This record gives sequence, structure tokens and C-alpha cells, in this order.
Amino acid sequence: MRLYAFIIAMLLSGLTAKAQSSELSIEQTTKLIQAARKSAVDPRGWAIDLLDVLRSQNQPPSRENVCSAIAIIDQESNFVADPAVAGLGVLAEKTLRAKAVRIPSWAAWPCSFWKLHLPPMTAIWSAFAPPAPSAI
Repeated sequence: MRLYAFIIAMLLSGLTAKAQSSELSIEQTTKLIQAARKSAVDPRGWAIDLLDVLRSQNQPPSRENVCSAIAIIDQESNFVADPAVAGLGVLAEKTLRAKAVRIPSWAAWPCSFWKLHLPPMTAIWSAFAPPAPSAI
């Protein structure tokens, strides 16, 4: 009796593992995105990109992987391609200043040299800018 139960359990576990590891299609992924965020703009585009990224990272586009990615995308950006982050510049500057305080004094000398002897960043960026088209 135990042998039969073991064989049935093995067969069922193999069937469920196979069903769970099947790859999702673009349509299935689109439906999952729409279920997660009804206001998502271009859910089919998101689905195509999501499946491409999973494949490029050698991750199978299984239901588990797709749902995990959808949950993270929904949490981080609400399916907005380029979400605005209020105060990002100020936050970045505060973080850099806080880290700069921890630079030892012997390492701060090259930083002060660069600050005094290098042109401003706008001059550096303008050196790499493409030439302006000539007016004909």
C-alpha cells in the first residue's frame, strides 16, 4: 500500500512541477499585468519587455518568475515607464555630502586639487558635444 501511495505521490509531484514550470505566453503575461494594475498603459508592451528580460537573464518565464517581476514593477513604478521621483536631486546631493564627510583627510587632498584645477563640468560636456549644424 505504501508503495502505491509513493508512486502516486511521485507522479502527482512530477505533473504539478511540469505544470508550474511551463512558460507563459505574451497574452498570459498581459492578462497578469492587467490583473495587477488595471491602469497600466500598454500592458502588452510591458509583457513583451518582461519576457525578453527574463529570457536574457536565463530565467524561465514561469508563472512564479513573471508574477514576482510584476509585483516588483508594480511596487516600484506602478507600471509607469519613467516615473518622476520628487526631490531626487536634493536626496542624491545630501547622500553624496554625507559620504564625503567620511573621506579621510589624506584622501581629500586629490579631491581639492581636482576642484581647484579642473574646469566646470559644463565646459567638459561642451567639449564632447556634437558640432552645431551650419545654417545654409
